[in-house]
Amino acid sequence: MTYDYYGAWASKWGAYTGPPSPLYFGSLKGFSGKLNADFTMKFYSCKTKKPGMLNMGVPFYGRFWENVLEPIRGEDGMWRTAQEVNGKFEGGYVGWRNLDKQGWNKGAATWHDKTKTPYIFNAGARKFLGFENERSLREKMNYATGKNLGGIMIWALDLDDDADTLLNLVSSTNLCAGSGNAYVCNPIDDVRWWTPENSDETVQGQCGKSAKLINGFYPVCDPDDPGFSCCGAAGYCGSEEEYCGCDTCIDYRKDPMLIVKEPVKPSREVQWYLMNDADGKRGRCGKDAPPLNGKLAICNPDDNSKHCCSNGGYCGTGKEYCECDGCVDYKKQ
Repeated sequence: MTYDYYGAWASKWGAYTGPPSPLYFGSLKGFSGKLNADFTMKFYSCKTKKPGMLNMGVPFYGRFWENVLEPIRGEDGMWRTAQEVNGKFEGGYVGWRNLDKQGWNKGAATWHDKTKTPYIFNAGARKFLGFENERSLREKMNYATGKNLGGIMIWALDLDDDADTLLNLVSSTNLCAGSGNAYVCNPIDDVRWWTPENSDETVQGQCGKSAKLINGFYPVCDPDDPGFSCCGAAGYCGSEEEYCGCDTCIDYRKDPMLIVKEPVKPSREVQWYLMNDADGKRGRCGKDAPPLNGKLAICNPDDNSKHCCSNGGYCGTGKEYCECDGCVDYKKQ
């Protein structure tokens, strides 16, 4: 079922507008990247190794919210919040055949290119609708064909118009003309990234050689969550340029095999301060730093950006950390 990712639900998540069936991740910074059809189909395809046995669900309807506010961030009108009324978020669903009857002008829809879906915002009525139309459905048909999926499941045929506009589009697609564009799957079965489920706020989202180990492994980022799939220079998972585009950034979604690139575990006993340590300890090393477990705090020899201890007692790389009088390069010691 690759629909109903967003709706005016009774829970706190009902506050957020969005498309009922986003094809790809297109949410704002800090939002999960798993609420989309691409993630769902990739997950089951990689688990089963049989994409041809999977059908992707498509909705012949939209979901709307009332009492909707301005965009959460910037000019992206897809992502807004709705106000509660008597403790509930007001809204519902409307079938494709009833959009015009219920006052939704399909011609006024805005195309959201990241998610490949349309939406309508009525500023005067403060109402928002995310829905499926011919363009978004065609994107999904091309996706299903390109990924060699088994087929399409529709909810529901009686929501189409009398001309069978959406059904005709689906049935005219040759789903057997696949291009063989297979998913690039995660090479491991265990979880080696810090999430809200397995950590607290002191380590959540951290990655890299200075982060707290997870089951003895250096933490990475989830390659299947496009919202948090890159490890940035500061040692946190994210998806924007600062996480994916810098010289030392690591994009695990682009190349999941980087997860198993050595070293995946420390090459020696951990005797360096981590990102979640207190101020005054974090990043410190040498005789002027607080002792760690009664021993001299060093720098991680596996960390290409912080393997040297400067004569000022801080870990880093470059001449001022590795080549000065009193500097120590732990890759060489």
